[in-house]
Amino acid sequence: MSKVIIVCGAGGKTSYIKRLSESYKDKKAVITTTAKIFKPKKYTETIDSHSFDNDNIIVLGREYDDKKLMYAGDNELKNAIDFADIVLIEADGAKYYPIKIPNDEEPIIPDFLYEKIEKIVIVMGLHSLKRKFKEVCFRYNLCSEINSESIVDLETIKYIADNII
Repeated sequence: MSKVIIVCGAGGKTSYIKRLSESYKDKKAVITTTAKIFKPKKYTETIDSHSFDNDNIIVLGREYDDKKLMYAGDNELKNAIDFADIVLIEADGAKYYPIKIPNDEEPIIPDFLYEKIEKIVIVMGLHSLKRKFKEVCFRYNLCSEINSESIVDLETIKYIADNII
């Protein structure tokens, strides 16, 4: 069974997943999403025993539009877990903001994954520092504990990580 890592939050999820996948270049790795991700030049909509014949790192998703891929579905994610050594899942979006306050339905983690997850990584961008919370946080209005006009510092980020996400 694959190692499954969920990556959620904001400010660098895709870059983190790409770097992490490259550290597994000698293994069979799948990069996918349960939300939407930018569409790379090369991706697949299905996974089977021959998916890794030419590449060790593949991107899995269904075409959403010209620029994005969306969740490939439960069956394809289950196939990815069966055939890959590691599955890296981007589980939410943040509209390019470095900080995100999730809503009640995020991150998007299918129920069947709960017992398979090895790690959940929460990403927040440090480029939010010294800027107004409302300018750098997606859905800042969901966080009444932080004044929207306050300047983000490391304590703000730590508070979000410890109490909100």
